[in-house]
Amino acid sequence: MGKELSDKVCRIMEQIHGMPVIDTRIYKSKDGGYIINEVRIKTIKPTNYYAAIVANEKGAYEKKGEKDDERY
Repeated sequence: MGKELSDKVCRIMEQIHGMPVIDTRIYKSKDGGYIINEVRIKTIKPTNYYAAIVANEKGAYEKKGEKDDERY
C-alpha cells in the first residue's frame, strides 16, 4: 500500500505543478474611495509549446488560402 500511495502523491504533485498560479492582492486606492482586487494568473509553458501553436496557426490559415496580412 505504501508504493501505491507514493505513486498517487507523485501523480497529484505533477498535476498541481502543471496548474496556473493565481495571485490575488486586495488593497485600498490612494484616496480611500475604492477597493482594488488585483488578480494575476501565471502559467509556465516551454517555448516549444508556443512554437507549435504558432506553426499550427500558420498552417491553418495557409490551408484556407489566406495570407498572414489577410487575417486581421
